[in-house]
Amino acid sequence: LLQAVRDSGLMPDALLYDGMLQACVPLKDHQMALKIWGEMANDNLTTKASTFAAVALLRSCCTQQDLERVEELLARRTTARISDEFVSRLALRAEWAGLGDNTQLPRGWQELEEAKKLGLADVRVYNTLISLCGKANAMDQALKAFDELNRQEGVNATEASYRALLAACQRGAHLEYALSVFESMERAGFRAPLSAYNDVMAACAKSRDCALAVQVFEGLEAAGLKPDLVSYNILMSAYLRGAEGADSYDAVQQMLENPWQLLQQLQSNGLAPDATTYGTLLAVCARAGTWEKALELDAEIQRVFDKANLGRDLERSLCNAVIDAVWEHKPDAGLEVFRRAVATCYDSVFSVRAEAAEILWVLDLRRLSGGAAQAALMCWIQDTLSATLFPYNK
Repeated sequence: LLQAVRDSGLMPDALLYDGMLQACVPLKDHQMALKIWGEMANDNLTTKASTFAAVALLRSCCTQQDLERVEELLARRTTARISDEFVSRLALRAEWAGLGDNTQLPRGWQELEEAKKLGLADVRVYNTLISLCGKANAMDQALKAFDELNRQEGVNATEASYRALLAACQRGAHLEYALSVFESMERAGFRAPLSAYNDVMAACAKSRDCALAVQVFEGLEAAGLKPDLVSYNILMSAYLRGAEGADSYDAVQQMLENPWQLLQQLQSNGLAPDATTYGTLLAVCARAGTWEKALELDAEIQRVFDKANLGRDLERSLCNAVIDAVWEHKPDAGLEVFRRAVATCYDSVFSVRAEAAEILWVLDLRRLSGGAAQAALMCWIQDTLSATLFPYNK
């Protein structure tokens, strides 16, 4: 698209780059996001980049090393909209907190105090601080930030404020808070968007309250909203978690049948399953012992997804789920799935290094599920035996 704009004799603007950076977020494509940022720099547009662009750049990151690189880039960025800088820095801290850095929350409150001294603590600053609290799993701090926002003179909570607080509720599985915030949002005169319903449903699912999740799903439809793929994925997860707490075999089987009905429903509504959908359905197969369905899903995943766009982490997660679903019933099939993926998402499991006069064969089982770890061990045994018996072939 960028090349097409240039070939047409037009100059790309900051808005176009904003959209391109947003597209990197769901794929966690940090390298592409940095490449786009570099193109912005070439066109002298990084100083005009919006807060949304900066946040998208941050959210495309997967590791702390990624974030450190992005922080360095953002530090060079200057803008006349100084309050945006507080938003960008708080968003950076939120992403770090999401990676488990517990030091970011107190620093976020320090950012707020600095913004208040400069008269720049607008509603966006508070909203981003609430998001930071949510990613740090500090629900009490998120509520404190929301309360302080409502007490500030000339600053009023917006729909985005309530959405940020609801996201914090669902992240920490605070179902009672989620229901209360949702009701408060409507009392404040805001019509709850689809994302608000999804957050409440997610809190229900994490709390294993499947019946309430179904009620919320029906409520969004009654409100005239159309469920999206996220809605269906959350409800599938709610049924799966509900099966874990079901009190009879028949109840478990009924719970595990509902996700397949939802799959047909979402497809009839013109939606296509994504990696999350398949992951949940594979977990259903593992729980129900339907390994044949798991292999059918695996074949479908191979047809549907371009591995280059799927990414290593998602591919590994799906392969883990397939192997877990079949391992107890059909270990040979699980081993075949593992060997197929060794060159792509399991390439770090096996390695060889030389130390002194010895050759060490290294087996790394991190990031593997139980079934995948057993498959890796089986491969290890088979390959080391082969190397021992036929040393010139390895």
